[in-house]
Amino acid sequence: MVPTGLFGWASPHVQPLTPVSEVSEPPESPSPYGDGPAGDAGVGAREGEGAGAGEEEVEDDEVEPPPAAVSFWRLFEFADGLDWALMAVGALAAATHGAALVVYLHYFGRALNLLDSERVGSALNRNGDELLQRFKEHALYIIYIAAGVFVAGWIEVSCWIFTGERQTAVIRSKYVQAISYIRTLYAFTNETLAKYSYATSLQATLRYGILISLVQGIGLGFTYGLAICSCALQLWVGRHLIARGKADGGEVVVALFAVILSGLGSSFGWGKHKEFESRMVKKPNWSGDARTSFIEFEHSRKNIAYGRSATFDQIEEAAKTAHAHGFISSLEKGYETQVGRAGLALTDEQKIKISIARAVLSNPSILLLDEVTGGLDFEAEKAVQEALDVLMLGRSTIIIARRLSLIKNADYIAVMEEGHLVEMDTNRNSHDSPKDRSPPSEQSIDNGIPMVAIETERTPSIKRQDSFEMKLPDLPKVDVHPIQRQSSKNSEPDSPISPLLTSDPKNERSHSQTFSRPHSEQDDTSSEQSELDDVQEHKPPSFWRLAGLSIAEWPYALLGTIGAAIFGSFNPLLAYTIALIVSAYYRIEAQDMHHEVNRWCLFIVGMGVITVLVNWLQHFYFGIMGEKMTERIRRMMFSAMLRNEVGWFDKDENNADTLSMRLANDATFVRAAFSNRLSIFIQDTAAVSVAFLIGMLLEWRVALVALATLPVLVISAIAQKLWLAGFSKGIQEMHRKASLVLEDAVRNIYTVVAFCAGNKIMELYRLHLGKILKQSLVHGLAIGFGFGFSQFLLFACNALLLWYTAISVNQGRLTIATGLKEYVLFSFASFALVEPFGLAPYILKRRKSLTSVFEIIDREPKIDPDDTTGLKPPNVYGSIEFKNVDFSYPARPEILVLSNFNLKVSGGQTVAVVGVSGSGKSTIISLIERFYDPVSGQVLLDGRDLKSFNLRWLRSHMGLIQQEPVIFSTTIRENIIYARHNATEAEMKEAARIANAHHFISSLPHGYDTHVGMRGVDLTPGQKQRIAIARVVLKNAPILLLDEASSAIESESSRVVQEALDTLVMGNKTTILIAHRQAMMKHVDNIVVLNGGRIVEQGTHDSLMDLNGLYVRLMQPHFGKGLRQHRLM
Repeated sequence: MVPTGLFGWASPHVQPLTPVSEVSEPPESPSPYGDGPAGDAGVGAREGEGAGAGEEEVEDDEVEPPPAAVSFWRLFEFADGLDWALMAVGALAAATHGAALVVYLHYFGRALNLLDSERVGSALNRNGDELLQRFKEHALYIIYIAAGVFVAGWIEVSCWIFTGERQTAVIRSKYVQAISYIRTLYAFTNETLAKYSYATSLQATLRYGILISLVQGIGLGFTYGLAICSCALQLWVGRHLIARGKADGGEVVVALFAVILSGLGSSFGWGKHKEFESRMVKKPNWSGDARTSFIEFEHSRKNIAYGRSATFDQIEEAAKTAHAHGFISSLEKGYETQVGRAGLALTDEQKIKISIARAVLSNPSILLLDEVTGGLDFEAEKAVQEALDVLMLGRSTIIIARRLSLIKNADYIAVMEEGHLVEMDTNRNSHDSPKDRSPPSEQSIDNGIPMVAIETERTPSIKRQDSFEMKLPDLPKVDVHPIQRQSSKNSEPDSPISPLLTSDPKNERSHSQTFSRPHSEQDDTSSEQSELDDVQEHKPPSFWRLAGLSIAEWPYALLGTIGAAIFGSFNPLLAYTIALIVSAYYRIEAQDMHHEVNRWCLFIVGMGVITVLVNWLQHFYFGIMGEKMTERIRRMMFSAMLRNEVGWFDKDENNADTLSMRLANDATFVRAAFSNRLSIFIQDTAAVSVAFLIGMLLEWRVALVALATLPVLVISAIAQKLWLAGFSKGIQEMHRKASLVLEDAVRNIYTVVAFCAGNKIMELYRLHLGKILKQSLVHGLAIGFGFGFSQFLLFACNALLLWYTAISVNQGRLTIATGLKEYVLFSFASFALVEPFGLAPYILKRRKSLTSVFEIIDREPKIDPDDTTGLKPPNVYGSIEFKNVDFSYPARPEILVLSNFNLKVSGGQTVAVVGVSGSGKSTIISLIERFYDPVSGQVLLDGRDLKSFNLRWLRSHMGLIQQEPVIFSTTIRENIIYARHNATEAEMKEAARIANAHHFISSLPHGYDTHVGMRGVDLTPGQKQRIAIARVVLKNAPILLLDEASSAIESESSRVVQEALDTLVMGNKTTILIAHRQAMMKHVDNIVVLNGGRIVEQGTHDSLMDLNGLYVRLMQPHFGKGLRQHRLM
């Protein structure tokens, strides 16, 4: 392949030419960060999955075959008649565009033949103006070529862009496809360890990048060197052909450049396609957890109407039945509120209620409930259960649950253990003593079908309301069997039966008001619907700042500059040497021609040999400089990320996936924008300087004319790249919005299938694609026009240069030979002259990435962990006090989570915090850990404001256990000693014993050295939680913070975990726990009941039970009348 920098000419598709390594995107080095926490942040990582499933997933990944190759013609599998017509017209226009170059070379050769001394001499003797006229004719022909290129380029680009968007729209519609753990990292003050680990892992990337630079430099050097030597060979062979009369000079030069440009055309196809060679379309590893409430990236109204057509009244009626109307109405835009990606602006309770409303509207005859309330507290569970009770009336229902309160109205209860049915009986018998309970008889199972299924068929069922069009006023009343449920006859407004199912059409609106209740829930967690506060526009970094980051590598930059400058100067030197050889072709004396051509051909061969060395210098040493700069930028970015407060990570643009992409890509863009482009700039600046130096020495007037065309060529190059690069700017954003529809659908494929919503999804997606097609048609026409016009300017400037050269020859200011030397020099060098300015679109395109990098690096955190002025007292007594605290999350400043909150916890005291969902329980722990600062008021430790302490010292004296245990993708040993890296083996094992984890760890084949897999996927939830407890035990902090540490674990594991927690809280430690299990409440010193961000009750378990207030209601579902807790179905 031949570089542009050598020959100056660029084929119509690749103007202006540069080496492949310089025009292509920078190679993305394999970032080790992608294998760490960022990789763990995948949307579908299944929490609490058993070891077997985890092993199966790992095995699938290991044996996954490489993607099969796709034939060329299959790329057009989805083209229709219009697409083929567009491709035909576009291909014809592209062929015309390419043929224009051949026509241009023809006239270029005819211009060179004017050097024939015999014909030129006779022409000048007869008529001095005849030669000028012939030059003008050639210039006019080039103008015609320019006009043809303009039209062909316009049609070519417009047709291919439009048909490309049409076909990809069809393809898209068919193929739908440490930061995550930041609180744990902060809580255990392991920022330094994370930085060290990340910096260490970057060294492999650094070595890999330097090796790439070495191979790239040597490879490109040999490629360019051989290309230059081949030019010398062709020119030398041309001498013999001319001497024997088989060709003239013009034909030899035309053949030379035809071969060169044909090589460029073939290399263009490979160079542009190679960036796709190792990519494949892969379905994301999203887990299909049926317990997840699917909330689509749409309005609340559309989420409820999911999968079917419904009027607003029907949607509102369904919401009232599901107890969702109250909180939806309280939202700013009501049912038109955009609930955010994956519904993240809603609490779990709110998501479930919307899902219930969706099921009500669907009006199914069979209802499947898979641990619907598994992650809710008791108050939220009670509200949701009321809505479920209404929904279950008149329907065959299967409930999967582990809380006895959820199956109190079930007709049959089946107990499963390790995939086997171990107990099954009616609900009435299941309340009897275990001694009276017997396993199901053989008669209760017919061909493997449980008795519950057989009895369901025999029992008179409620008539299904199967009006699929959901015409609510026409729904019949429900005939409920009197033995199983209350009769709906004469149902009063306070009846548990839904008015949606029983009401008279005239009164249904008034009855539905019964199920509307005020809602004051506030989210404990921050929303991804963030509002940026105190955001100022960050300016892109200056050139000098980028240079400052690489100042340590100045020796490498110096050597690379020498190589780039020498290689760049070869461009005009080669063009001038070719012009000298062409002049020698027309000498009368054959011996002089042979001697002259041989000498200059040897000079070109020498250039080719030197090219190998200077390319190695340029690419290898600038590569070292760039790789070191990338490694330094990544370390700076990662360190800056770990300085930020937790609220910064709550924002949507700062989630783990986005930040990991910034680390992997944006730092590489900084390198590409500076070191790679600096290399090209030096190379082309040398070419510009040498070209104008030679031109000024030959004839300064022609050189100035060439200089005058430079601004036009610069504008043309910039505009061409901006048009082509800017096409996807708006289209890409539209595709991103369209992809959210598919992403939500794939993540929640079970819900899509269950509600038969596939057609609805495709209809919505095709609506997005239709808008994209309309936009792409307009964009394609505009870009085609701009592309064609830019090509017109390139040829027109060349024609102008030829015309002025002819004028100068006619006026006697220079000879024909000198004039054609000038023309050849600037014709083939002009394209390289505009190349540095063609870098501007790339810099503008990556402007946002460059700004993003330094926006992260320069940000001043609101809670600075590096502040060394904070206090570090020698002792901590553990007294904690909240004084008049108001707090709202930075991402949702309009919602006040805590209001005038006051609480005092004495040192060594154990305090439990309970409350409804969204009451501010988890917020208390976040404030104590100083993940956030209160909006007003103070949080005190031992009588001093938390802000006065050194942040890392403060967190080092606190032990945090979260509801979802954080397990790193490493060994169990490293997970436990994460709390204290200098712990001995005996201390680590003792901590595991206290946490009831030593037994199961020792039973593993590799014991404490067992690798737990990504996010601990090879462990059960109970095992992960015990490892997290062992970590806190090893830390031995005087303050313990437990955030519902056993709420999401099945009963058997919960017992073991509860024993570990009981052991943990014993002793002289200040403990604040968030829990709603009765067993824990009886052993704490004080219980605080929250509602709406305020303390409504406070006292011991017995005193609060006597009070018979909110605490009793919260605990009520736990009173099971002596029933055992099983994992029930």
